[in-house]
Amino acid sequence: MIEGLGSKNYDKVFGSLTSWNVLLPADTDENKNPKYRIRISDALYKEATKIISKVECPNCNEQTDYHKIVIFDLLVPIIVQTITREKFTKAWICPHCKKDNKMKNTIILESRLQEGGIIGVVPSYPKRRDGLNDRGKYHRNVVRWAWTFITELEASTAKYRDDYKPESEDGETAEFEGGEEEM
Repeated sequence: MIEGLGSKNYDKVFGSLTSWNVLLPADTDENKNPKYRIRISDALYKEATKIISKVECPNCNEQTDYHKIVIFDLLVPIIVQTITREKFTKAWICPHCKKDNKMKNTIILESRLQEGGIIGVVPSYPKRRDGLNDRGKYHRNVVRWAWTFITELEASTAKYRDDYKPESEDGETAEFEGGEEEM
């Protein structure tokens, strides 16, 4: 795989990572999701990595999806206009308590997948476009995609290894010993 990236042989990169994925067992969990294999899907990856933004109402402390509120310009009182030199301020109305809230006084909470998070899915292979502009960008996209896939595969392989550690005769998990066997 590394050799494929170095020589820009992208078919080798895609083939080696896909074959590694296929070598993992096709077992599924209770939700019918692959237990060890990594799914390749733009839609599933986008859903798993989306940022969820919520606003917290300063009056009732209820949280609301940021994309469901309507932000509008609220006319500022004349005295405040004179001091701040702003005629309007951004505001929104809480759907729970029906009070108006200024955006500058509102806490916005975001939840996102942490860096290095293992989700069991990667986006589809990067697509190459024609033109000079895409040459360097395509290589960077393939490298980023490949390392994301490798991270997922390593985690899944480790999970498989942990699930299938052989047990010794006394019921304890057997330790693997390195070295060569004597004949």
